[in-house]
Amino acid sequence: MTHPVSAWRVASKEKVVDAVLAITRELNGGNRQDISEAIYETLRTEHRTLQQAFWSAMLMAQIDYSEMHTDARNEAAVELAKAVRELAIERNIDRGLPYI
Repeated sequence: MTHPVSAWRVASKEKVVDAVLAITRELNGGNRQDISEAIYETLRTEHRTLQQAFWSAMLMAQIDYSEMHTDARNEAAVELAKAVRELAIERNIDRGLPYI
């Protein structure tokens, strides 16, 4: 029998994958500024701890992304991720932001 927490984590991961795919599909031909504003407007009304958790997850994703193979289409994104990784290491937050 699957432990309930394990089942939740799998379901949660699937939901996150679906959410990220939904955003990337919207970006395919969509207006980046509108999408950025929608993300901000949605996030800013969430509980502050969840805001921090969201940005922590984005930080850790960028740190992982900094090792991504590049070509001209994602070179700037990977270079940004590398800069973020270096700043995170310098500030001792390369394992995520504090959970408060």
